[in-house]
Amino acid sequence: MNRIKIAIETSTSCIGKCVGCALTHAQKSSIYPAIIEENLLNFFSKLEHFYNQVHTSTKKEKILVIELVIGEHFNFSDDYFHSLFLNLKNFLLSTEQQFIVAISTSGLLPPNKMEPKLKIIHQYLNKESLEVHLVCDLNLFSKYNEKYEESILLFKQYFSFLNILTNFDNKISLENCLLLSKFLSRHDITDLQLVYGLKNHNLKMVGESKNIFFDIYKEILKTNTTTHRHIDILEILNNQFTTDLEIKEHIELAVDNILLNQYFISHEGNVHYFLPTPIGTIELDSRAGFFPITNIYQEDSTKIYLDSKKNLIKDLIKIYSQNTLCHNCDFQKNCYSYGIPLLHKLFYNNNKCNNPLLSFFEHQNDLNFSITNTLNDWKALN
Repeated sequence: MNRIKIAIETSTSCIGKCVGCALTHAQKSSIYPAIIEENLLNFFSKLEHFYNQVHTSTKKEKILVIELVIGEHFNFSDDYFHSLFLNLKNFLLSTEQQFIVAISTSGLLPPNKMEPKLKIIHQYLNKESLEVHLVCDLNLFSKYNEKYEESILLFKQYFSFLNILTNFDNKISLENCLLLSKFLSRHDITDLQLVYGLKNHNLKMVGESKNIFFDIYKEILKTNTTTHRHIDILEILNNQFTTDLEIKEHIELAVDNILLNQYFISHEGNVHYFLPTPIGTIELDSRAGFFPITNIYQEDSTKIYLDSKKNLIKDLIKIYSQNTLCHNCDFQKNCYSYGIPLLHKLFYNNNKCNNPLLSFFEHQNDLNFSITNTLNDWKALN
């Protein structure tokens, strides 16, 4: 069953120090929720209208995934948690869909501070519909290892799905990958995602790093056989996009997927595209220099959003026509099928492509054997 994913920016506060964090220092320093309590009712009311209009004919066939992102949530008050999850539950019930709710955390707070909030969540939502996004600092994994262990043991009691995220940067040591891989196997983690938080404030730390990105995944995946990320990476290696379709047709398919299957909503209600890739979703938000498509508080927000399809197709075709790097690339169809070139203003520099997927395409033979075995292992386990 397909999914519709909505990422909602409910927190920018965080005590973590990830080098590749998508948040600015000022945002991380805030101690307040991104959506203040007084605005929650109106926010979810507007979201309900927007969502039901955008997904009029398709939502009943899909699972709705709500991701509460980007920062730490468990430092907010009990009252705020009650209000947040009451309004969220009402929205979810209005959709009449199956749903999963994910919430992000650094995992660095003491368990006795987090557990009261977890109990509040369970007053509104069942464990079976809950997923935690534990954002680990891979650079400091050995330093925080005990804290992560404490946190994941706590989260197992309250969440059915355990997702590990780590903010990617070009200073990550491959030695720490083994520690993370063992952590994934030890705790039966559902999924792993290297977060490609490419933003204007961290380009130097993240943007020029496509080969290291591949190397890190390779180190983690070759020693771990539990996460669903293997399956997503495997899709890249299956050459599923080497078809007779023209590049324009690949672009049109990508745009339909981008528009109707996932989007990112800021705390102000701004709606941004959310690129779906096998290495994880990438939000095209204001921190990356992208203007919002619309705002859920606008009266005609649904029409503006759906009408943006034509311009999105034009943008991708224009990017293709103006980048000779794409014309001579053997993997152009793979790349455009995910809409990745929309990031062109961030990583097409000095006549060089820094697309993080490119190394997976180029070195697929290095992964194919281990990933194929992993797929067989995964099928056996499931």
